[in-house]
Amino acid sequence: MGLRSSRTLLWESAAAVPWITGALLATGGTRAVLWAVGVVVEYLGVVLGWPAPWSRHRLPPLPGSVGERIAERYRRFVIIALGASLFLVGSSFSAGPYTTARSGALVVVFLITVLVWRIYIYRAGELMTSTIATSVNPERLSQVAAFVHLILVAGILGTGVGSQLVIERPFGDTPPSWAMAILGGPAVFLIGRALLDYTVFAHVNRARMIGLLLLAGLAAATSLLPPIMIALALMGILAYIATSNLIQTLVNPLNPVTH
Repeated sequence: MGLRSSRTLLWESAAAVPWITGALLATGGTRAVLWAVGVVVEYLGVVLGWPAPWSRHRLPPLPGSVGERIAERYRRFVIIALGASLFLVGSSFSAGPYTTARSGALVVVFLITVLVWRIYIYRAGELMTSTIATSVNPERLSQVAAFVHLILVAGILGTGVGSQLVIERPFGDTPPSWAMAILGGPAVFLIGRALLDYTVFAHVNRARMIGLLLLAGLAAATSLLPPIMIALALMGILAYIATSNLIQTLVNPLNPVTH
C-alpha cells in the first residue's frame, strides 16, 4: 500500500495545483476551466493506474475495499463540483446590483442545483459504492465510473456557468450562445447520469431520456424566451425527473430503472 499511496499522492498533488489556483487566483469561467483541469488530472490518474517517473507500470488491481473508497471519492467530486457551481453563482450575484429579478433568478438556479444533486444520488448514486465493492473486477468498474463522473462533473460545472448568465441578465433576449450554456450543462449531466444508470444497473431510467427530449424541445424555443424563463422551464424538467424517481421508489422500490 506504500507504493500505491506515494503514487496516488503524486497525482493528487498535481491535481491540487489547478484546484487551488482556481480557488485563490481565478474568477468566473477561468476558475471553472482550472477546476475542470483538476478533475481531469484526478481521473487520468485512476485510468492510467497512477504512473510515476520512477515506475511507469500500472499499479496492481484494486481490492474491493479500495474500490469502495474510490467510489466514495467520485461522489465527493460531484459534491465539490456542486459546491463550485454554487460558488460561481454566489460570486456572480454578489458582484451585481441586488434587484428583485436577480434575487428571483438566484432562487431558481439554487433550486436547479438542488435538483441536480437529488437526481445524481437517486439509486445508482447510492448503490455505486456497493456495486464496485462487490464487483469481480473493481478496477475496471472504477475506470468506467471515472469516465462517467467526468461527464457528470463537466455537466455540473457547465450548469454553474449557465446559471451565472441567468443571474447576470434574467430578462431580455437570449443569444444562442447563452441558450447553449444554460441548457448544455444540464444536458451533459443527464447524459452522464444515464450512463451511470447503465454502469450500475445495465439499464437506463426512462425519465432521463424523456428529460433529454424535453430539453431538446426547450432548446428550439429559447429564442422566444428570456434567460429566467428558460431556467424556470429547465427547473420544471429536472423537477419532473426527480419526482418521477421518487414516485418510482415508493411504488416499485425493487425495480429502480425501468420506469
